[in-house]
Amino acid sequence: MLRLLTIIAVLSVLTSETYAAVDAKAHGARGDGKSSDTEALQRAIAAAASAQDKVVVPPGDYLIDAKIGLVIPSGARIELNSQAVLRAIPNDLSHYHIFKLDKVSDVQITGGVVEGDRDHHTGTKGEWGHGIDIRGSRQILLRGITIRSCWGDGLYIGGDCQQIEVDGVTCSKNRRQGLSVTSGSDITVRNSTFEKTQGTAPECGIDIEPNRGETVSNCQILNSRILENAGGGIQAGVAHADRGQAFVLGFLAEGCTVERNGTKPPCFAIQIVNCERAIVRKNRLTANLGIGIGVTHSVDTQVLQNVVSGTRLTTNKSDAGLLFSEDQRSTVRDNVVTGNEGYGVFLWKTQTEVTGNRLTGNRRGNVRQ
Repeated sequence: MLRLLTIIAVLSVLTSETYAAVDAKAHGARGDGKSSDTEALQRAIAAAASAQDKVVVPPGDYLIDAKIGLVIPSGARIELNSQAVLRAIPNDLSHYHIFKLDKVSDVQITGGVVEGDRDHHTGTKGEWGHGIDIRGSRQILLRGITIRSCWGDGLYIGGDCQQIEVDGVTCSKNRRQGLSVTSGSDITVRNSTFEKTQGTAPECGIDIEPNRGETVSNCQILNSRILENAGGGIQAGVAHADRGQAFVLGFLAEGCTVERNGTKPPCFAIQIVNCERAIVRKNRLTANLGIGIGVTHSVDTQVLQNVVSGTRLTTNKSDAGLLFSEDQRSTVRDNVVTGNEGYGVFLWKTQTEVTGNRLTGNRRGNVRQ
């Protein structure tokens, strides 16, 4: 066994990536918070990617012209110091991006802060000013980044992306969503935080919502925290007007903490709507507004081993810890649903199998059907 472990360790070292470090300041970036560093950082990123090196961005306040943004090429490795802030210069645009990944592959961006201009935006229109905008790309890794205060979404993934990994990322105080996913497959979000989204609807921590003609498949949200978002926590599904013309297939939310989301009805801590084969498992939902986990017009949903407590009441008659409406073949098993101000479980026109759950102390009653 020792020999096998040694061989594995040696192979790991031999196959690990090694990149020479290129200091962004060597290409003219200042990080002084006074002048635009857009062109200098773009030069550094392009030169390093061409030479198969990585760009290292030292501590500093780097101003970015979000009208142009930083266009990331395939093969780029960008390592931001934890004290490096890439800050959008205030603008009046309805659309912008600080980082733009468009039809590229094999990109890694780690560390630092990406900050939008929502507190200093000079316009009033639009909701598409994104921190990191990824479209039509594959094999992308984002790790350890804070994305905050954007006019639109902290992070946007669309255009049939594939193999996207988001690890240890924090999206905070963005205006429309913490994260939007509209098109792609094999998208994994883990160990991340999506918090305090507020400003323009839907105002969710995470919104998995393909547009007409698009599909999101095998999207996973794992061991993440979704906290204090105005619109709701995690929303996965298709607008009713797009049923049969857009699809969410194989969605998974597991091991997440979903707390204190929602400021006005209708709100869901986790909403599954017009999905196929969604799994909501081993999550902890506390003190959210309206409905804890809601499943509507979906097929083959599994809601397993979640703890849902303290869901706060609105004027909605169907407020509950768990809600199932017009779904097919849902399985609801081994959940703890306790101390919610509405019902424990609300069932309406549903084919739901409810077994082995612990339902206690729910103000309107434990089950309504």
